[in-house]
Parts: sequence; C-alpha cells; structure tokens
Amino acid sequence: MDLMTLLREGIASEDSVKTMSKKSHASTDQVSAVLMSAIPALMAGMQKNSESDEGASQLDIALDDHAQTDVSDITSFLDQVDSEDGMKILNHILGNDRETERIEKNLAARTGAGKEQVAGILSMAAPLLMSILGKEKQKSKQKTSGDSKDVLMSMLGSMLSGGSGDSGLDIGSLIQLATRDNDNDGKSDLGSMIGDLLGGRKLF
Repeated sequence: MDLMTLLREGIASEDSVKTMSKKSHASTDQVSAVLMSAIPALMAGMQKNSESDEGASQLDIALDDHAQTDVSDITSFLDQVDSEDGMKILNHILGNDRETERIEKNLAARTGAGKEQVAGILSMAAPLLMSILGKEKQKSKQKTSGDSKDVLMSMLGSMLSGGSGDSGLDIGSLIQLATRDNDNDGKSDLGSMIGDLLGGRKLF
C-alpha cells in the first residue's frame, strides 16, 4: 500500500471524512485538509521514532495491538473510536502533549478549523492509522525475513517515498485531494503546511 492509497481509500476516504466531519463539527473540506496534512507528518514521526531500537520495539508492539482491530467498516470504527487512545498515540508519536498542541494550532490556523475540531479529527484518525499500518506491517513480515525494525523502516520509508511503480505518491494529486480552495483565500498550501509541521524539514 502506498501513501495515496492509504489516504484515498482509507483514512481520508469519503466515508471517513463524512464521519469525522459529523463527529468533529468541521466541514468535510477542513477534515480532508487536516488529514492530508497530518497523516504524512505522523508517519514521518513514526519513521523517526523507529530509528532507535527502543522506538522500533515500542511501535512494533503498538502496531501489533492495533492490528487486531477490525477496520473493514471504517464508519463503524470511527463511531466507536477511543479518543483518549487517539490522544495518547499522538503524544507518543509527536513527543509530548505540548508538541501535539502546537501542531493542532498550526493546522487550525491553516485549514480554518477550530483547534478543538482539529484535535477531535486527529484523535479519531490516529487509532485508525495505527490499525491500518498494523495490518500492513503483518503483511510485510510475511514477505521478508528481516527483523521488526527493518520491516518497520522499510514499510514506512516505502510509503512516504511513494512506494514502487506508478501507484506511488503524487504530490500534485495529494494537494488536489487535500483542499478545495474555491474562495482562493490561499490557505490551502499543503506543501508548506507539511513542512511547517515537520519543523521545516522537507518531506517530499
């Protein structure tokens, strides 16, 4: 699975966006923009954490735990999602609650959603992301004899770089999917948004 597939058919699918919009009271455009910006940043955070043996081990265990969750019906999953678990995931990936709050404020300013709305969206998206990645990691393990750290780094690196073939990440398509800037207010600059979230580090 490449990043575009993860977003388009999973976390930021039409059903996901509609459900998160209803639960967070943010518009579907705002939900899409938050997800398309935050998910690559969260995965980059996981990749960074996995560079250490301890970080890789912790993520490996967490992904295995979440892989057991059924996400075949995403709408049902999101209706019952544990938001507290979502916030714990965010704080762990991003380092602490202060960094999580900084990113929430950043996203709120750029998407026009309220900070609490952004927090609600991310707290729903994080457990869903972990479950989907957990299942992908299990598939990857079946195809390789490498250790858990190597499998994690390979999986995350491949997804963030676009994977292989023509199914990889197309940043132009990502920007188009992320926002519908019909009023031309200039708030939909996804490239700079992701850069800001990662402390100026270029992701793509």
